[in-house]
Order: sequence, then C-alpha cells, then structure tokens
Amino acid sequence: VQAVRSNLRKARKCWSRISRVLRAENASPRVCGMFYKATVQAILLFGSETWTVSPSMLRRLEGFHIRSAWRMAKTNKPRKDPITGDWRYPASGDVLEEVGLHSVEHYIGVRRQTIATFIVNRPIFAYCVEGVRRRGTSPRQWW
Repeated sequence: VQAVRSNLRKARKCWSRISRVLRAENASPRVCGMFYKATVQAILLFGSETWTVSPSMLRRLEGFHIRSAWRMAKTNKPRKDPITGDWRYPASGDVLEEVGLHSVEHYIGVRRQTIATFIVNRPIFAYCVEGVRRRGTSPRQWW
C-alpha cells in the first residue's frame, strides 16, 4: 500500500507537469496517451510486478488512470448539465479507447508476464531446475 501511495504521489506530480505542455501544444488524445504511457505510467506502475494487488489498491490506481484519461480526451469528457447542474461522466471504456489506453489491471498483467518470460528464458533457471547436489556438499537452503 505504501508503494502505491508513493507512486501515485510521484505520478500526479509528473502528470501535472506534462499535461500543461500537452495542453499548450493542443496534442491529440492518442499522442497524449502515448506520452502518458511512456512517462507517467512508468512511474505509477514501478515495482508492480511484485505487488499483491488488493481490490482497494486497484481502485485507487484505476481512478487515477481514468481521471488522467478524461483530461486527455476531447469528445468523451465529463460535462456539467446546464439545466440540472449534475455532472455526466462518459463510460470508462469509451474514454480509454479514445485515448488509446487499456485498464491498469491489463498493464500490470503485461509487466508481470514480461518478467516471468525473462526469468524462464534465462539459462540459470534451467541449471537450477536440472541441478543435482554434488556429493559432499551441504543440502539446499530454502529461503
């Protein structure tokens, strides 16, 4: 939980600086999404491969992700109804599609799969699996 809080704090700072530049340049939602993925999301999900993600943590991450997508979007933005004064929020899927993003859960899964593939394809992993204890050595210690 502390890692998520720390990463959210850092990601908010990074996003506030980058979003000003993107807004000033009038960048398209897709371009904004690419900048978001390259910079802010890297900070937000740093270390997520090792996290045990609880539903409350996922909601916090997803909330930041969706709010950022609303700020990048042009057509699927939250709008205030002029008559009633109530806010109307578009469907999250439509906003993410316009900006070119997926859910946070998807990105965490991709990061975990990348690390798992890297570990499995390393030759040292095969040596460990096929390894045999040499005669006269002490038994393996399990950590």
